[in-house]
Amino acid sequence: MNPSVRQISGSLIRQTAALKRPSSIDLGLGEPSLLPERSHLDAAIRSAREKGLRYTPNAGDESLREAIAAHYGYPGLDRPENAIVTVGSQEAMFAALVTLLDPANDELLVVEPAFPSYAKMAALGGVGVGRIGMAVGDVFAFDSERF
Repeated sequence: MNPSVRQISGSLIRQTAALKRPSSIDLGLGEPSLLPERSHLDAAIRSAREKGLRYTPNAGDESLREAIAAHYGYPGLDRPENAIVTVGSQEAMFAALVTLLDPANDELLVVEPAFPSYAKMAALGGVGVGRIGMAVGDVFAFDSERF
């Protein structure tokens, strides 16, 4: 096992979730509670019947990536090769951190309060983590002097 994994403690969210009982109401891990639109499910079923169920490319379906890039239309980044699709935000953040940060030269600055897994993802990639907190008294505003 990667020794970095052994050095990363479990998050408070996971520790709290481990304590839940069958009668507990789980408010902690962001599980979606909204039902999907029926029309979206029907369209997905139609597509599966017509095209089958195949793996998508690692970066996501090209037509979806093309639509995303066109929607945002950032100058010079409005092509599908400039967009990727992930199954969730954690996967996207991990991919971004391990791709963009060089453990030998970079450090991730986490502005807190922050989602706890960002620092853990950086640690898993061998990237150092710096932290700076925003204060309630400052209405959680950025203070360039503190950075």
